[in-house]
Amino acid sequence: MRLSGRTITVWRWKMAEQVAYACVEEAKVQAFLYPIVDAPIGFRGGPVLTDPAQQRLRHHRNSAPYDHFQADTAYDDRLSGDYYYAGPLYDHFGHFLSEMVHRIVSAHHHGAGYPLLFISTRETPTPADIETAASYIQDILHFLGIDAGNSVVIRRNTIVERLHVFEQGACWGGHPKASYLDRLAAFSGDRLDQICGAVERPKKIYVSRSALPKLGSILGEEYFERILHEEGFTVFRPENHPFAVQMDHYRKADTIVFAEGSAAHGTELLGSRMMGTVVLVPRSPQAYVFERVLQPRSRRFIRANVTRYLGTVKENPSDGSPLFHRGVSIMRPQITVQTFRENGISPMRRFSSTAYLKAAVADLRRYWDEAKRIPEPFNRRYAASLARNLAFGWMEGDGVSRKALREGEKTGC
Repeated sequence: MRLSGRTITVWRWKMAEQVAYACVEEAKVQAFLYPIVDAPIGFRGGPVLTDPAQQRLRHHRNSAPYDHFQADTAYDDRLSGDYYYAGPLYDHFGHFLSEMVHRIVSAHHHGAGYPLLFISTRETPTPADIETAASYIQDILHFLGIDAGNSVVIRRNTIVERLHVFEQGACWGGHPKASYLDRLAAFSGDRLDQICGAVERPKKIYVSRSALPKLGSILGEEYFERILHEEGFTVFRPENHPFAVQMDHYRKADTIVFAEGSAAHGTELLGSRMMGTVVLVPRSPQAYVFERVLQPRSRRFIRANVTRYLGTVKENPSDGSPLFHRGVSIMRPQITVQTFRENGISPMRRFSSTAYLKAAVADLRRYWDEAKRIPEPFNRRYAASLARNLAFGWMEGDGVSRKALREGEKTGC
């Protein structure tokens, strides 16, 4: 079908939640302004898709367009021929997987073999090409069958003769499309069989964040994971493993417990029901983002609401809003034990409220120390709210009193 703006639109995969596709002729493509991920402003650049018929093809967050473009700007370069739009090129594991790769498998399925077009920025902090991207980005692209020989990265506003654009099969904060998950299952299943084969993996995994900075963590996590380890879980630190090996662990485990965080985005290229029982332990008000990633990719999903978010001391320099990913949460001991026992995850026989509190208080001290060294603005009002949440009986009803908390503060060095 021919649309205004010289767009050819084709619908593929006659299944529920189809992925939209269009060939845009003489496509205007804008280099991104730095930083690419700039909440709450949005993505400033990319293919200029302003026709109402093209809205599903734009960059989305929370299932709504999240990009915008510069008006009356010059286009310095031109690319002749056909290209698939791959997405932005950006050095961040979680954002790259949740926002920037979900057109690529659809392009592979299309099968024409056109080069993949990535968009970077003019500024040097963003990779100029695939070879200078972070090693974990190159690792992800290798899994997707992409290298410098079948792709191009642009850093200037460019007119592309024919740009083939697939809708994102999944987006940050949104629900992935069923047809896309089926396509991922076929692609990633075959790819993991090629790379990892029949290598055995642990059957019970705890995906840990405890070795990472405390500025964005579940306080006392190291104690919690030690209990799970004693009860048969393997503590898995994905940052120490290649991307395909991470995925292979997740698809072969019977039970996986994730502490909310970027590691959960390591499942983004797994397809429908490729994981067994998946447990998400929230740590922030943005836990829904990870729930929407994990739930459709698992055969059984449990959101273990065993934590309470205390707050953050950091604000977004753009608008002063709280930076949730820099905040901390704390476990509710009785509810933790009850939830893990009743759902058959782990008996938690040796979990001690007092021992956990000591570990949590020690982590809280490290959190304050780290907060002083991070350049994002410190917000005194947010810090006061965090302190109030910690001090005024938030644990009442969980079998831990304020007196116990004070004892933990005295002994938790």
